[in-house]
Amino acid sequence: MKFGLIGYPIAHSMSPALFRAGYPASVHSYELFPANNIEEALSIIRNENVDGVNVTTPFKESVLKYAKNRDSLAKEIEAANLLMRSGNDFTAYNTDYYGVKESIKQFALNGGRVAIIGCGGAGRAAAIAARDLGFDVVVLNRDKIKAENFAVKNSLGFAGIDQFSEIAGDAKIVIDTLPVLTDIYDCITLKSKIVFEAKYSKTELKTKCHKEGAVYIPGTLWLLNQALPSFRMFTGEEPDRSAMELLTENC
Repeated sequence: MKFGLIGYPIAHSMSPALFRAGYPASVHSYELFPANNIEEALSIIRNENVDGVNVTTPFKESVLKYAKNRDSLAKEIEAANLLMRSGNDFTAYNTDYYGVKESIKQFALNGGRVAIIGCGGAGRAAAIAARDLGFDVVVLNRDKIKAENFAVKNSLGFAGIDQFSEIAGDAKIVIDTLPVLTDIYDCITLKSKIVFEAKYSKTELKTKCHKEGAVYIPGTLWLLNQALPSFRMFTGEEPDRSAMELLTENC
């Protein structure tokens, strides 16, 4: 069977290597399918006879309107990071939820505030996962109305990004889902906080955390914990978790 990743840009993605680590002797393949828009991506999937794909930026939200069916998490989060194809129809799933939940559940004792930076597909998955672990969740976004619309429906707090120093200052965990590091961190110290970053190809925030005494959780852990259920859904087989963990730990 043929699997892959759609999004743009994705040349840096670790997903193919992660799949090979999980299934070293598999007959299945995993490829990158970069596309300029979601329509082009879905056309590639059909033409290449791809059975399932992971979905990344910028298609996690727009892909839903092309899915005939959605799992309960994709419906609640209003975003998907996995598509399974059946003929010309698609079913959308969200495993980003597990990517976050499994990564931060060890810190859930006694609750506390979680500040989610960004309200795109990744940010919304992080918000729902943290909420379900019992945290007090506040979603911060440049478009405050977008954050408000999502938060009100899901019993979450919300704020504009201009309130970052106030909200994050009182937070136990900061989850940053923005594609690039912004200057919002210049005004606060991260000492004693837990900082979880969605991206894994840049290290500026990691450096700040280490300098200021914060616990840093790399985006590779999110990648691993969303990939495990994704790959199980693709193949129906259990991947080699140890090999996948080793790959992500060495990055």
